[in-house]
Amino acid sequence: MEKLQMKILRLKNFIVYYKKQFIIIAFVMLLLLLFLLIYFLLIKCDYKETKNSSNIVTNYAENKLPNNKILRNYEEYKKFWNDYSGYDFSTSKLKENNFQNNDYIVYFYKSNKCVSLENYLLEAKYKKKQIILKTVEYTGGGSCGNNTYAYLIETPKNYYQKLPEIKINKETLSDDDIIEKTKIVAKKPILYLYPKEKTDVLVRLKNDQKIITSYPKYENGWKVTALPNGDLYDENNKYYYALYWDETLNDKKIIKNGFYVEKENSLKFLEEKLEYIGLNDKERNEFIMYWLPVLENNGKNLIYFELTEERQKNNELIIYPKPDSLLRINMIVKKVTKKVDIPEQKLEKFDRKGFVAVEWAGTNY
Repeated sequence: MEKLQMKILRLKNFIVYYKKQFIIIAFVMLLLLLFLLIYFLLIKCDYKETKNSSNIVTNYAENKLPNNKILRNYEEYKKFWNDYSGYDFSTSKLKENNFQNNDYIVYFYKSNKCVSLENYLLEAKYKKKQIILKTVEYTGGGSCGNNTYAYLIETPKNYYQKLPEIKINKETLSDDDIIEKTKIVAKKPILYLYPKEKTDVLVRLKNDQKIITSYPKYENGWKVTALPNGDLYDENNKYYYALYWDETLNDKKIIKNGFYVEKENSLKFLEEKLEYIGLNDKERNEFIMYWLPVLENNGKNLIYFELTEERQKNNELIIYPKPDSLLRINMIVKKVTKKVDIPEQKLEKFDRKGFVAVEWAGTNY
């Protein structure tokens, strides 16, 4: 008991003796924590992220880059588009109401690579005097000459009175990791060919630099001999039942009409829609075996069928001799967390006649 009392007494004496030192240390620690808190709130949190930035491809190929600029209204945006973009204005993402509460900073840059993702913009952070862009540069493809691109960075209305400093943090992606990083890939497009008689066929993709993986190997196209039952043989008489590839897409599709499909209804939905569109039994089976697990794993899905006309605009499939009937399907799937009411997409039936070519693919993000 006496030993315990002695220990308590010594502790009290220690505290009394070092009381001032404890107070000073605690005060310094408090000041440090306060400083860190202020730094985080005033500096770190000053950066704001924008996720609606657009990446617009331009065809401007002069040695001198255009000057960066701030677009403050829809008329300035239309003029910018007409001056620099290689696309029709109807494909524009921004509408007049986007400019009610936002300005857009145009940042031009040049690339001499044949980049399927056009240096895809991952995110933009901005504060009063600086914008930080995180971008991806795809290393696939060869040289395509000097091309100029433009980022459109969304900021609040009148947030910047003059152009801020723009800093780039670039991340490089290879063929191996591009699918997982970007999620904008047409996965497993496969092409079936059904000529009326044994026929030598040449197949090419107009934008073949977008191809990530292919089987058989794509070498300036595929040259095969096709039989009426769909069997394919290369020049070494090796057999294939279809031509396969993965390709990158320009951007994520905004689904304005389509279908809301839950896990429980996925199989019935695929069977009904694919048969209606015009896939035969074999094609439907292979499509469903690949994509049913994706829909069920997502749980809730928004689905849009990008059909032949749209697919041809995005990346034209060139087949010689030209088929009498061509069907292309890219099922675009977007995972959602709740039920979505959306206008139903009107699908057209495919008329299989003569030399038939059928391609199916899917994109999940």
